[in-house]
Amino acid sequence: MKAFFDAIVLLLVLRGVVYLLFPGWIQRFIAENIVNLPLNRMKLFGIFQLAIALTIYIYISKHLGG
Repeated sequence: MKAFFDAIVLLLVLRGVVYLLFPGWIQRFIAENIVNLPLNRMKLFGIFQLAIALTIYIYISKHLGG
């Protein structure tokens, strides 16, 4: 079960990093072709996903003995 939650956290972190840190042309490609979001919303969504990932990771480490 812990491995499943770790995989979810990793997915959220990777997607958050993509939305937050990648160059504008990659962000534009993702925004136009995958999620149809403007760049500023995509960066905000990236920060939100990183925060969710951190929250899930802290919960997992405290309650599942990570």
